[in-house]
Amino acid sequence: MRKSRGKIEERLNKDQLPPQLIGILADAGAIGATAFRLEPNPPYTMASFAEGEQACEIDFEEWSGQEMLKYLASQVTDSKTKTGRFVVEYNGKRYAYHFTLDRMRGPKQADVTWT
Repeated sequence: MRKSRGKIEERLNKDQLPPQLIGILADAGAIGATAFRLEPNPPYTMASFAEGEQACEIDFEEWSGQEMLKYLASQVTDSKTKTGRFVVEYNGKRYAYHFTLDRMRGPKQADVTWT
């Protein structure tokens, strides 16, 4: 089932962290990865990450991927370099996320790391 942009905006305001980002943190952390890339993979948005010999790709429905990218775009702190950061608490730990949106394609691709 596809969701319209209006539905995305109704679900989350710009300051609400999409739960998909927590899910990626959990899955990537399970293999020891500390970075992922979000990019279009029509008709989906793909999150990919790897550590050592293990790699994973997660395809999200387009609306879900757009929800994550919209959130990241709302957190940009340097509009020239399209970079930003935010902090997430998960399982009693604080993770500092740092990200860069693709400057050429706008908020359609993002590289995200955390510590």
